[in-house]
Amino acid sequence: MKRLKQPLYALLIILFLSIIIPNSVGSKLKGFVVHLFSPVLSISSGSSNWLHTRANNLKNLGSLHEENAVLKERVISLEQQVLELASAAQENENLKAELGITNRPSSDQTVAANIISRSSNNILGEALIDQGSNASIEVGQAVMAQGVLVGVIKEVYANNSIISLVNSPNTHIQALLTDTQSLGLISGSPTGLKLTEIDQGVEIKEGEIVQSSGLGGTIPRGLLIGEVDRLISDASSSQQEALIRTSINFDQLQLVFVILRTPPL
Repeated sequence: MKRLKQPLYALLIILFLSIIIPNSVGSKLKGFVVHLFSPVLSISSGSSNWLHTRANNLKNLGSLHEENAVLKERVISLEQQVLELASAAQENENLKAELGITNRPSSDQTVAANIISRSSNNILGEALIDQGSNASIEVGQAVMAQGVLVGVIKEVYANNSIISLVNSPNTHIQALLTDTQSLGLISGSPTGLKLTEIDQGVEIKEGEIVQSSGLGGTIPRGLLIGEVDRLISDASSSQQEALIRTSINFDQLQLVFVILRTPPL
């Protein structure tokens, strides 16, 4: 406070002298007084500028805090949008894969169903879906996922059904080797899908496509099952056996399509 009072006293003295001293006599004296108090006046001006600068800095700091808060909110919002877009993109990819059922006749009608539980026993190889007879599902109908045959309807209730998955030893599906048009039987095994009951004289090639034959039930012909991985039988056997490679991860199945109608063979 003392620093601020000194410039004020100097200003008052200069003002008083300018009033009482005639111009003709006191011009030099006035100049001398102004020169004498010029350091004080300089301090006053500097103090005023300093206060003004500090005030502007505080004002700018407040604005920066407000802008920072707004930017933080925008960053949080953008991060949330990125997460939502990533989730939507993954869901879109899953749906595109599921809808890619190009290995069945286009005349077939299907019902989409979610897998809501699956058996913990690998021998059973069963899964429960959230659609049943109210959606026209019947026992024996084929079940697809990602364009691949994954099972057959085993039991049906009003709003639920049980699928017997193709990787179960209890599931048996008539299959066809597409290159030789030779018949076999698909079933599950501890080592994966297995194609059995193939005549010994049939030449089985690694990578050969295996499809449903359309024989022995309500499963349409031409549904993709997988491709030949390797032979597991020897020349002394009366029939050949081969392991079949599938693109399906049965532990991660979530959405399936039940084929309602079987076209005439």
